[in-house]
Amino acid sequence: MKPPSRRNLITSILVTSLASACSSSSGTLPQKSATMAALPAAKAAAELFVSTGRQNLIQIYNANAPHQLIGQITDGVSGPNGEAVDAAGNLYVANVNNATVVVYPPGATKPSVKYKKHLTNPLTPAVGNDGTLYVSNFNPDGSGEVLEYPPGQLKPNFTIPLPGGAVGLAVDAKNNVYVTEYGSTGRIFKFKPHSKQGKDLGISLGFAGRLILDEKGNIIVCDQGASAVDVFPPGATQPSKQIKGPFVDPFALALDKGERRLFVADGAGDSVYVYSYPKLRPITTISRSATSYGIAIDPPAPLH
Repeated sequence: MKPPSRRNLITSILVTSLASACSSSSGTLPQKSATMAALPAAKAAAELFVSTGRQNLIQIYNANAPHQLIGQITDGVSGPNGEAVDAAGNLYVANVNNATVVVYPPGATKPSVKYKKHLTNPLTPAVGNDGTLYVSNFNPDGSGEVLEYPPGQLKPNFTIPLPGGAVGLAVDAKNNVYVTEYGSTGRIFKFKPHSKQGKDLGISLGFAGRLILDEKGNIIVCDQGASAVDVFPPGATQPSKQIKGPFVDPFALALDKGERRLFVADGAGDSVYVYSYPKLRPITTISRSATSYGIAIDPPAPLH
């Protein structure tokens, strides 16, 4: 039986305003709060998926203003954390509680595929243009690794070991792998395809969160320790731009397909902040009443 379409789900959910703790000296973003008794059944031109790990829920918003809530996913989620959407529109969700990565085809609210082999604490999925799935994984001893699953395979065929915990993960069009490592300081490593010898990019972060790449090769990364989002040009060890607050714990990022808007998920303050890109001017806040651990957009920004 065909799974129900997430695009036709109608829910009635109160989206609350952000707590005052999320203010900063640089000013707060415009706040958005609304009660939606009847949500549109039509498919949004772009969908924003936000994982709420503590509530075992993925909420779906219109990625375009006014960012109304249009659906949710509860089937197959267990402590949902990082998310990714591939070029075909499949949604990948890392479940921390049951150590799985599940895949939802476009329009589905029930997963069609489950990855479990060798996963202990998966945090972030990423998908290459060739369909390879990459997953950052925490080991029980505190070390980390990146597992690579070939297209159509549920068992990894390659593992990149890391001395510290593997948190954020991104892949470019050439299948180079970028990973943020959690240790005494946060670092970013770059690995060439099928290489276990990574290059430390010389970037020091207080507490590394997730990262993404833009079309110019800039690294956009969350520094949870500094409550900031930094933009590093290729080869740079100091950011050329920074967003400082109003979030408490910036943890996840997503660019829209045209790379004109940057979405930042606040893991502690719950809300999602929207900025223009690359100017990083505040646009609005998607105020929520649930944790914001992971974020993804369909259609996604292309890999470069």
